[in-house]
Amino acid sequence: MINGFKMSNSMGNVITIEEILKKYSPVHIRLFFLIHSWFSTLSYSDYGMDDAAKYEKMLNEFFLKVETHLRSIEQLKPSNTIKFDGDDLKMNQCHLTTQQQIELALCDSIDTGIVMNQIRELIAKTILYMDQNKDNINLNLLKMIVDYIKDSLDEFGLKFCEISC
Repeated sequence: MINGFKMSNSMGNVITIEEILKKYSPVHIRLFFLIHSWFSTLSYSDYGMDDAAKYEKMLNEFFLKVETHLRSIEQLKPSNTIKFDGDDLKMNQCHLTTQQQIELALCDSIDTGIVMNQIRELIAKTILYMDQNKDNINLNLLKMIVDYIKDSLDEFGLKFCEISC
């Protein structure tokens, strides 16, 4: 579908990948397909591509924030305990629940739409965890979450910044 109508040569509403690449990056195209479940009707539109661009921006901002935060914490407190307490336990449980939900979504018809939503929610909760805990963030937990997100995106062919975790 394109803008709500079936794409067809006879209707003259066909758009090629080459045309899309003039306006959007390959990452945007990949994200566009990933944030939609393969079994639902996919309708190409600038609005949908803008959603993919916003998703990419959210990922880039998240990784930049984590990297900046890690550098500042490591300068203040070079060693961090492995022990989880309080908010660490809640964040770890959120991380484990997200992993389970992603595994279920992938086992259930490879539902990438759900996977991408779960990643978005994990990122939002991780940002909240970082903001609320400032200098008391458990670095091991943060690194574990970031590695999981990066590995999940890598499985879909999406490579984002190389954070020195």
